[in-house]
Amino acid sequence: MRRPSLLPACVALLAAAPACSRAPGPGGPPSVQPVAAPVRVEVTNRFGLPVDIYAYGANSSQRLGTVNPGLRAQFVIPPALLASGSLELRAVTGTADGPASSGTLLVTPGDVIEFQVGSQLFNSVTNIRR
Repeated sequence: MRRPSLLPACVALLAAAPACSRAPGPGGPPSVQPVAAPVRVEVTNRFGLPVDIYAYGANSSQRLGTVNPGLRAQFVIPPALLASGSLELRAVTGTADGPASSGTLLVTPGDVIEFQVGSQLFNSVTNIRR
């Protein structure tokens, strides 16, 4: 007695597989998720020396750049640092003074963080524009 071949059954299953794939919703192709707006940082350095700006978030840190005395600079926060929704900024000098810290900030996509580094680091101020 001859055994039936599995080959026709496998071919039939493979031919039917595309029909089981997810079809686009009514009215056309699947929707595209918009890219979240970046979180930006605007730093004003009123301290007498250059400061390095660091961002801390989601158990990671990133150096954003340097801002010279009396100048302003803008930075974009890397999306990986925003995974937890909270962020901290620090302005670090080359002196023995401790860093100026923003404290923990709760940010959402599109926010603009104004970080004003004071002439005395403990006088630094942070504001979030939504």
